[in-house]
Amino acid sequence: MTLAAQSTKDSKYIHDTAKLMQNYRDVLWNVEVSEQNLQAEFRAEYGAANGTQITDLDISNPRLEGDAQSIARSKKMLQLIDSSVNLIRESHKRGNFII
Repeated sequence: MTLAAQSTKDSKYIHDTAKLMQNYRDVLWNVEVSEQNLQAEFRAEYGAANGTQITDLDISNPRLEGDAQSIARSKKMLQLIDSSVNLIRESHKRGNFII
């Protein structure tokens, strides 16, 4: 592979990574706000204490359960991104200078 082809290939990956990081904060914010709103709605509807989680009680509300599962999946994806970024920072030869 020529140097120009390698540079173009690297540039695409760096661009995609930069775009991901630009959107990361917005996604993180939306997930946190959604979780807080869901917890507030749950407490208001069922009169649960502040520390009580939806998963702690046996409540059959498909919408709340679906929202809770969606938030949990989003948080897992964010954790995967976090661990990937940390791996790059710690292991890649350019570390923090990639983005």
